[in-house]
Amino acid sequence: MDLTPLKVSRDFRLLFFGHSVSNFGDEIVAVAIPYQVFKITGSTLAVGLLGLAALIPVFVFPIIGGTVADAVERRRLVTVTHALLAALSGLMAINALIRHPLLWPMYVFTFVAAGLYTFNRPALDTWPARLLDKELLPSSNALDAGFGTFAGLLGPVAAGFLLVVIRPAGVYLFDVATFLVAIGAFRLMHPSPPADEENEVSWAAVKDGFRFLKGKRNVQSVFLADLNAMIFGFPMALLPAVALHLAGGVEPAQVHYLGFLYAAPAAGAFIATLLSGRAKDVRRRAR
Repeated sequence: MDLTPLKVSRDFRLLFFGHSVSNFGDEIVAVAIPYQVFKITGSTLAVGLLGLAALIPVFVFPIIGGTVADAVERRRLVTVTHALLAALSGLMAINALIRHPLLWPMYVFTFVAAGLYTFNRPALDTWPARLLDKELLPSSNALDAGFGTFAGLLGPVAAGFLLVVIRPAGVYLFDVATFLVAIGAFRLMHPSPPADEENEVSWAAVKDGFRFLKGKRNVQSVFLADLNAMIFGFPMALLPAVALHLAGGVEPAQVHYLGFLYAAPAAGAFIATLLSGRAKDVRRRAR
């Protein structure tokens, strides 16, 4: 992998570190939530409904988040959104501590957390363009994808052990800690004001975002291909039941199996990113 972006920009190093730590916590919680839902209900349908709860935010909030990212100071934006995510995980820890955890907060958490996460993505994903030269952006994207898949590999495995050792409540508190570390890294960065002072958050700007998407066939096709894979290619709702079957009904073993099952898709992706050093030389990206 090309590590040049990490060498040349202090702010990019801080951004990369904060985003990576936050992603690691996200991957652990991504196992804890379906584990709890399946433990309460024993239903793969109930687990699948978590995906439905996240569907609308995934469609709508990136456009709104992109509009806001263009109009406000970026460091402040990601600090506030990460603080809200930390508060959500703290509330989930409280729910996990009661004798009979409630089911409905898990769907509310999934909906709101997906909204905040996708709202945040435009600001985080386009920030490196302000910190690095244009020719380094493919390398920075590869680095981000590389650690993202590494977190997707290590996080679920860690979740399989943490859910046994510190229980779901401890896992959520661990996630709170990762958000606080990320906020600390972001606050050490230099301020990132709007590129154009005339940008403002408005309904017209949001409509412009959707209008931009409408006219870009390459963006639409990438979006639809990813959506197709996420809906029809990832049977994640079945994994808690599969883990229970593999473990023979023994809960500690079930949780360990669950962590490995959630980590498996990231393993291949991580291997691919290790070979991404020449991504900056590719000219026909679609092919």
